[in-house]
Order: sequence, then C-alpha cells, then structure tokens
Amino acid sequence: MMASAQALKQKVIKELNQGHLFPPDASPEDENRLLQQLAAADASYPGGLAAYISRARQLLSEAKAGTNPFEGYSVSVPAGESLDPSSPSFLEYEEEGLKEISSCAFVIVAGGLGERLGFKGIKLSLPVESCTNTSYIEYYCRFIQAFQQYAEKKQMQQQQQEQQQEQQQEQQQEGSEATAKPVRLPLAIMTSGDTHAPTLSLLEREGYFGLDREEVHLLQQQKVPALADMEARLATKADDPFSLEMKPHGHGDVHSLLLQSGLLAAWQQRGVRWLLLLQDTNAAVLRVLMAVLGISKKNQFAMNTIAVPRRPGEAVGSICRLVAPGKDLTINVEYNVLDSLLKASGQGGDQAGPSGYSNLPGNTNAIVLNLSSYYKALKKTNGQVGVVVLPRWCCFSPVKNGLEEARKKTENFLPPESALSGESDFYQQNAKWIQLAAAHRKEDTLLLLLLLLLLLLLLLLAMMVMMVMVMVMVMVMVVVVVVVMAFVLLLMFLLLLLTVVLLLLLELLLLLVVRAMLLMMMLMLLLVLQEPAIKKRAIAAATATAAATAAATAAATATAAAAAAAAWVRRSSVLVLSGNVQIKNLHLDGAAVLKAEEGASLIIEDLNVKNKGWKFEPTSAAAASSGEPAAAAAAAAAAVSPAAALRGFFVRREETKEVVAEKGKTETVKE
Repeated sequence: MMASAQALKQKVIKELNQGHLFPPDASPEDENRLLQQLAAADASYPGGLAAYISRARQLLSEAKAGTNPFEGYSVSVPAGESLDPSSPSFLEYEEEGLKEISSCAFVIVAGGLGERLGFKGIKLSLPVESCTNTSYIEYYCRFIQAFQQYAEKKQMQQQQQEQQQEQQQEQQQEGSEATAKPVRLPLAIMTSGDTHAPTLSLLEREGYFGLDREEVHLLQQQKVPALADMEARLATKADDPFSLEMKPHGHGDVHSLLLQSGLLAAWQQRGVRWLLLLQDTNAAVLRVLMAVLGISKKNQFAMNTIAVPRRPGEAVGSICRLVAPGKDLTINVEYNVLDSLLKASGQGGDQAGPSGYSNLPGNTNAIVLNLSSYYKALKKTNGQVGVVVLPRWCCFSPVKNGLEEARKKTENFLPPESALSGESDFYQQNAKWIQLAAAHRKEDTLLLLLLLLLLLLLLLLAMMVMMVMVMVMVMVMVVVVVVVMAFVLLLMFLLLLLTVVLLLLLELLLLLVVRAMLLMMMLMLLLVLQEPAIKKRAIAAATATAAATAAATAAATATAAAAAAAAWVRRSSVLVLSGNVQIKNLHLDGAAVLKAEEGASLIIEDLNVKNKGWKFEPTSAAAASSGEPAAAAAAAAAAVSPAAALRGFFVRREETKEVVAEKGKTETVKE
C-alpha cells in the first residue's frame, strides 16, 4: 500500500506537474489523506488523472488562445423531420413506436439539486404540478409503468390471436387461455454525491412508485478535482490544503457510467433495442416519446434528438450540421459558442428568421438511441443521426430558474423555465392533448356524417328521376287519349287516379326520407355531442396516470378542448383524471377528481358537477388566513411549502367531487 501511494505521489508531482499539493512541511498523515483522495479520483475518471488533467490543459489552452474548435466548418440546418402533433403522421409514428415499447430502456439524468431554484431538495422530488403534487420522479415512473401495462396488454392480445389461429388449425385444444409474460422496462437514474442518498431514500419510501426495484438502477456520478488556474493545477479547500476541492463533472458522465456499469451489455443481451435518454425536470417530453421512437425505427436512426424552435440568445444549445472537407457532423453547439461560430462562417451570428425563431432548432437533451449503435459508438463512432423538431408546447418546458431569474427572462421575451412556467405549461399541454384527441374523434364522426348525407342526397336524386319518368309517362298517355277519345276518358280517369296515387306515395316516401334524414342528422349530432371527452390516442392509451387540469393560464384552452369533446368546463375549473377514465358527458363548474385504480375502469355517462372548487392563490394570501379557524389556518400555512414558494402560489381546495373506481372494478356514473 505504501509503495503504491508513493508511486502515485511521484506520478502526480513529476508527470502531472502538481508539486504544489505536497509542501515540504507536510505531515505523513496529511499526505496520506490527500493521496487517498487522489487515488479515488484516479480510479473513477476514464483514463485516470493523467487523462483528466491533459484534457483540461488542452481546453484551457484553446480558450486562452481564442481557438475556434469548429474552424473550417460551415453551419447548416440538420437533416430531420418537423412533426405536428395534430397531424395524422404523428399518430402513425406513435403507433409504430408503441410496437417497440417492450424493447425500450429509460435513462434519467438527475445529478442536480434545486439550489438554483431556491429549493433545498433534489430536483426529482419537485412536484410537476400543485393539484396532485405528483413529483417528477413519480411522474416518470408512473409513465414507465403505464408503458409496461400497455405492452403486456398487446402481448396478451397477440397471444390470443395466435391461439385462435392454432385452434382453427386443430393444433391446440379449446379452452386454453393466453398468459402474458410480465413486461419489465429498465430504468437507470444518474445521481451525484449530493443526490444519490436522497434519491434512493425517496424510491425506497415510495416503493419505487410501482416499478420493479430490480429494474431501477442508480448510477452515482463521481466528482472531479476542481482546477485552481489556467495551468490546470488542482485546487484544495481554503480551510484544508490537504483536501481536494471536488466539483460535479457534467451530464456527459452518463455515457461512461452506462458503459462501465455493464448495463448496456446486459440490456442488449436481454433484447433491449432502444435507449430513451431524459432530463430530470421536463415532464412534457414523455407524451411525444413514442412518435419520436417511431421515426427512429422507420429511418433506422442510431441517434435521434428531440428539438424545438429556439429564439436567438436563448440559453439552450442548438442542433447544427457542421460540414468540412471529409467531415459531416450533426452535433449540439452550446448557446455561448453558437453566435461566434455563425459569425466565423459568414452567417451574421445568432439571428432570427422570418418566424422570429432561429433557423437552427433548440436542443431539449431528450434523445432516442439505437442501443446496438450506441454501444458501438462509445468505442467507435458510427451510425446515422437524426433530428425531430416538434412544437415547444408539447415536449419542452424544463424547470431550471428561480422566480427572479425567470422574471428577467420574461422581460427579455425568453422562456422563463421556472417552476411556475413549468406547471402552467403542463396544464396547457394536457388541455391541448385532450383537444387534439377530441378533434381526431370529431373528424372521424363528421366524415361518417358526410358519407351518410351523400347517400341520402343520391337517394333523393334517384327519387327525382323517378318522378320525372312518371310525369313523362302521364304525358304519353294523354297523347293516346287524343287519338281514341271514348276509350281515353276511362283511361285518363284511371291514369289520373294512378298518377295521384303514385304522387301521393312519392310524397309520402319523400316525407319519410326527409324525416329520416332529419332524424339521422339529429342522431349524428348527438353522436358528436356524446363523444367521449378523452378518446385515448395511442400514447394516451399507454398512460395510466394522466392529469388534465383546466386551471390558471390554461383555463380557456381547457374549456375549448372540453367543449369540442362533449364536455363543458367552466373557466378556472379543475379536472384531474387518473387511470382508465372514459368521459361521455360532463358538465363541470368547480373541481372534480375522476380516478380509476389499477385494473379498474371508470365510465362517466353523465355527470354534472357544481361546487366551490379549488382556488389558485398567491402565497402572500396564506398569511391572511391566520384569522380563520385553526384547521383552515393550519392547512393554509402547510400549503405554503417550499415547492409552493417557488411558484408564488398555492392551491386552496375548498370543495371537490371525487369519483373512484376501485381496483379491478368497472364503474359507470350517471347522475
């Protein structure tokens, strides 16, 4: 042990030029303490301290000299696809993606604390929204659990179809039942020294939010020694010169951790084909993952980055295509480098296009990776790289800034990216998804209605032709009457009587058709009005827990969405949906929580809710509640939690209509 410690000391002093760490008057105890830290850092960093210091010196030298790492490259918009969630292609891609869901693994980068937000806990414990207080980590886990349930259901259906085919071929006895093999989707979470223990504690306390604990892997990111100067000399703490100053290394460590942990090899061996890489506080992206996965599958992308429109100057990296002789790269360029890169290539800097956005899309750091290509790329670069550009509302609203910083960004017409904006965007997103789901359903119904109307018009046209033919026949018979008068009188009488009878029958038939047409139109109108408020689209069908709340800034949007889908929701009302809930007719003026527990179904045939509802109030209003009864005052004080303080408001739950379908049951509500 002593020999290895001395060898490390000599290496650090002579080879790495870090002699300042070992002053002549250092005691053996202090040196031993320092060497233990150096040995740990040397073992944890790929290539050891030598690689770390060498890379640091190179970067510092380039920064000092003002070297442009992309010199000689021209910048252009990367190849990719723009996807509109309201388009039929979105549903098609989503359906393709869901076919691959049982072959997916998820990775969440979650090494940060909420200090920048003014929150002392881990960012994953922050609530996504204030109505249910669902944390980000629970939201991610519940989504993955829903994907598992969807995959198991599809697997069961496929097995039943196969068994039916075998039964028809008399290869299997009747009465056997299909049994779906449990689907367990793996999840890896990258933590840091600051977040590892709290993250593990939260998962243990909450039973891993329904996931199999054997499939949840925590990969702790190690800190690296901080640098004291431009010569890359290692820094020590001000109050202890024999203790290294350690700092987080960055999100890029997730790749080396996945490789070194052996997870990539294990996942590939068990049949995982896709890796979905997510950030810790961007819940919005989950609802577009399957569509992006479908695009990756169709185009055989090794790597597919989800991008959004980006405003010039926004603190978001940009996905760029960089081309030089013999080189063609599609990479993320950080926002603090982008402007100078564009100027150097003669494009005038980071400027807005006609739409007000940059021509280069913003990077959400949400990535779909082909596991096989990714695994190889960690050793050697290969594979096609794609970019999917989606509207910002449906996939990107990170929580990064405190209220003061968010206020400054808003004044500069930039996205605030705060807890308040994240929650508001979450409500708007859910309202728009409902609106889109209802719109797709309404389009199907209207198409059917148009087809029926077309058939009725054709029937009326045929009847008109018949009437013309009858009138022509009458005119011909009248001509005959002129020739044979005596005979014609009787004939004319008979003919007129027959004509009157025919005309009466035609009138009666026409009346019946008109009435039938009116009845059909009324029925179709009722169909449109009675459509389920939420027709689960492909991705929504895989989502076991969906919170759709018409509140705050999303109230108007949610009201419009609900109205389009046979549900009337008053402005500022709150609607929380959880589980397999189908709405056929809903009138809401207040607050309602509709929940189906695991394996249950809740069908809202007809429900009229009118109550005091929930109020979104500024946190300053809680102090005014001190004069209220003790219970109310205590509730108000508790409402102003650290998470509520981040947002500047809290939810006062005055009255709620709650309807719950218990586990395994089907409940139908008609009030």
